[in-house]
Amino acid sequence: MMLLHRLPDNFWRSLARWLNGEMSTPGVSAEIREVSRVNSNGRLEVKYHVFVTGAPKGQNYTMVSWPINARGPSPALEGLSLLMDGLISCAGRTPEQCGDPNKIDDPVELKLFGRYRSTNSCSCAERISTK
Repeated sequence: MMLLHRLPDNFWRSLARWLNGEMSTPGVSAEIREVSRVNSNGRLEVKYHVFVTGAPKGQNYTMVSWPINARGPSPALEGLSLLMDGLISCAGRTPEQCGDPNKIDDPVELKLFGRYRSTNSCSCAERISTK
C-alpha cells in the first residue's frame, strides 16, 4: 500500500498546478457518463464514455494516465478524435487516428472492474479500450 505522503514531489506540484488552472485549457471540460454496469465473471464491470466540450474537433488528442506510483504521466491512447457531440473516439479515418477504418468513429470506453471483498467494499482498476 502506497502512503500519500510518499508520492513523488512532481505529482503534488502537478496536481496543485492543475487544480489552480495552470495546466488546464480555459473553457475546456470533460464529462464522464456511465454506459453500462454488468456482472462479468463474478465481478462488477462499469463502462463509461467521456464527452469533451470547448476543445477543437478537427485535431487528434492523446489520453494520458498517471498512476499514483509512477513518476509522471504516460500516453495511454494516441490518435483520439472528438465527435460532433464531444464524445472521445477512435475515428479510424486517417493513419494518424486510432481505430479501424471498418469501425469509423468507434467510441472509447473507460472500464472499471471491481473485486468484491467480504466487507462489501470494492477496489477498482481502470482499463481503457474501444468497443
